[in-house]
Amino acid sequence: MGWTIGGLIANNIFDFLKRILVNLGELKYTKIMAEQEGTLPFTGKLGDTVGYRRGNKYFKRAKPASYQPTAESQKSGAEFGAGSKATALLKSAFSPLILRSFKFTLHNSLAGKLRQIIRTGPIANKGQRGVFDGNLPLLKGFQLHPRVDFFNLCAVNFSSQITASQIHLRIPAFSWNNSIKAPKTADRVKIGLCCVFADFNAGSDGTGNFESINVDHLTIEKDHNFPGASFSLDIPVKQELAVLLVMNVFFEADSSGKSMIVDNQNFQAGLILDVAHLKDGALVEFVAEKPSEKPEKPAFKPDAFWKLDGSEDVGE
Repeated sequence: MGWTIGGLIANNIFDFLKRILVNLGELKYTKIMAEQEGTLPFTGKLGDTVGYRRGNKYFKRAKPASYQPTAESQKSGAEFGAGSKATALLKSAFSPLILRSFKFTLHNSLAGKLRQIIRTGPIANKGQRGVFDGNLPLLKGFQLHPRVDFFNLCAVNFSSQITASQIHLRIPAFSWNNSIKAPKTADRVKIGLCCVFADFNAGSDGTGNFESINVDHLTIEKDHNFPGASFSLDIPVKQELAVLLVMNVFFEADSSGKSMIVDNQNFQAGLILDVAHLKDGALVEFVAEKPSEKPEKPAFKPDAFWKLDGSEDVGE
């Protein structure tokens, strides 16, 4: 027959192990599911029970409980949503300044910053806090491009002031060679400005509204000096407003008689230059909550003491 004793032993061991594995599998399914009883087996959901078919047998088990978020999770979720709404509002407000190089990364980075601001609000109001409850000036200096700093391309000392009624911005004189970092192909640099007046709480659904003023681009030709400029604007009278000065910088090159934006992500940037929070016609100064004082730990008192060689017993 060609069989050997070793081969027979190996086959018997294999069959034995196979039966063990099968039995373990049946035991596993038996623990998880009970076999259905009655003459009308079913599959799928039936009330709080789920039916399954395995081979020629029908089993059942309890339907898994639906996820119920905790109260803290619900509060965090509400503030997460508030940050998303505020982000959408601001992006719409200064959309003309959003360049291709940071178009797809801006939402997440700006939303993260706004959620950080919301979390600076009163802890007792967690779950109901909004942007106006937090330290809104934290937006000042926010870079729109995740990898390119605005001032690396345009090293100019802008001077801004937001009062309760007006915006003032002053740009000093500067030279191309000393203040502008441009690509070799650039023929000019352009600096954009948008003044945003946002009310995050307006609207029946709380999505807010805004008014934005887009200022004409400052244009400086290659190797030219800029003589300086100033800008002023009245602030609309509203019950509560966030006032933002948003800027961008990019370069243009001439080709075939046309001016085209230099499509190099390393030479495009944006910045929230200044921010203020106004309420009832006055500037709001954010006051952070004092952290709760933790009770001091009691002083350590030993239960036993060392006896130093050549000395008396050391006690308390």
